[in-house]
Amino acid sequence: MDSKTLFRVLVIAGLVVGIAAVTTMSRQDSAPRLISVKPAAKRTPMPAFSWPSMSGHKWSMSEHKGKIVLVNFWATWCGPCRVETPDLVRVYEKYKGRGVTIAAVSMDEDPAKVVPRFVERYRMEYPVLVPAPDSPITEAIQSLPTSFLVDTQGRVARTWVGMLHEEELIMNIDELLAEGAGPT
Repeated sequence: MDSKTLFRVLVIAGLVVGIAAVTTMSRQDSAPRLISVKPAAKRTPMPAFSWPSMSGHKWSMSEHKGKIVLVNFWATWCGPCRVETPDLVRVYEKYKGRGVTIAAVSMDEDPAKVVPRFVERYRMEYPVLVPAPDSPITEAIQSLPTSFLVDTQGRVARTWVGMLHEEELIMNIDELLAEGAGPT
């Protein structure tokens, strides 16, 4: 093998190794980083709200004290919201009846028109809420999805701005259940 051929083989081998290394690192970076809930002493109260659900019932945060609640702000047009919804449905199924619930807050402009089809498609059994116009809470939401995991005392234990992942949400719910303050 002459030196030019050897050089080409070494360059190609180097490129293959480099591409493999970059691919491996990017896969590791895309895996969710599992972050624990805030320590109880650092949690702040979730603002009170009471909004109608798409089914017509009034849903109030204060009525769920004693439960772990995930409040998920989303919209039907939001790509990451569509990606995370099956995870939320699975988590809801896993924990319903165990003192854990989900409240999905639709940020769609005309929820009555677009949400029912979305709810049916994704088989969302948890309440879908329609916030009051100009609500200070919804005005504070800058990005969708945004989710708040609320402990049994009504305090925010974890916040996600952007898509959450099922594995991490389950870990966080289990942490809150292990605190002993919630129903088993």
